[in-house]
Amino acid sequence: MNEDDKEIVKHIAQVSEKYKVQEFYRNVVTRKEHPVSMNWILAFIEQWVRWAREDEKALNPSYYVQYAGVPWKTLMTWCEKYPEVKEAYDEVKSFIALRREQRYIETNSSALAFMMPHYDQDYKSQHEWRSNLRKSEQVEQKQNITVIIPDMEKKDE
Repeated sequence: MNEDDKEIVKHIAQVSEKYKVQEFYRNVVTRKEHPVSMNWILAFIEQWVRWAREDEKALNPSYYVQYAGVPWKTLMTWCEKYPEVKEAYDEVKSFIALRREQRYIETNSSALAFMMPHYDQDYKSQHEWRSNLRKSEQVEQKQNITVIIPDMEKKDE
């Protein structure tokens, strides 16, 4: 590559939004660091949402991310930095919640109450409401006191 070509490549990488390096991540398998643009991140989360919607085996949001080589911690950092990634994460959880709910109803409905609050805000709100209701009922209940009265008809023997 001659000097002019190097300058063109350098210019593309720095000026074009498509190629501008936004982030780096270290692949979980190869341990190599990869530069990514915002367009790469947006394409990645689009595929992630499609996977959650279309793959019947999609039951955990981190599965796709980690098998793609992106560390989960990196994706959580991107969620904090970029609203688009956070929105995609919420959508992925929503698709997975629908699938999990259906599977729990079909196979193990007792697990529904324990797992669904992690994925569905309605379940979480209902779970918290029930928990608070139980707490308030326990506070309002008066303690039963048992008093043992000795038999008066029997005399001390």
